[in-house]
Amino acid sequence: MITIQSKREGFRRCGVAHSKTRTEYEDGYWSDEDLQRLKDEPMLVVAEVSEGGGGNTDQADPRLVGGNNTKESGADAASAEQAGDQDAGGPGDGDEIGMDAIVAAIGRLPMDDPDLWSASSGKPHVKAVEESLGANIDSARRDEAWEIYQAGREAGE
Repeated sequence: MITIQSKREGFRRCGVAHSKTRTEYEDGYWSDEDLQRLKDEPMLVVAEVSEGGGGNTDQADPRLVGGNNTKESGADAASAEQAGDQDAGGPGDGDEIGMDAIVAAIGRLPMDDPDLWSASSGKPHVKAVEESLGANIDSARRDEAWEIYQAGREAGE
């Protein structure tokens, strides 16, 4: 059995909006590839629990703050995870992240990778900035950081 707990309610990975409440999944629910991706994700706490004990699923992990997890398939999962310019989190997500960190995350994005940038606006996709930053932000914070980043480039910084 696998238990997964997110550091942020609704954090999406592998087609599932994960919960702050520890959730159990039967062996075989996740493919080996998805399970490794989940284990490598710093926003998730993933544990393999042996049958017969060790896994208290009634309480949230004390390292986190405390859903409804349903694995999506096909277009739903793809559109949710690959929606570049849509906000990934709820209100207030990323507010504690400093603007300098968001600007630096934009600066780390390769300019020549079209998957990371909006063809229409030229801005980086929110999802790309989040991946570089390791935290969730909304499009307004991305836009503010993008303006600062562009001003710095124009000034030769």
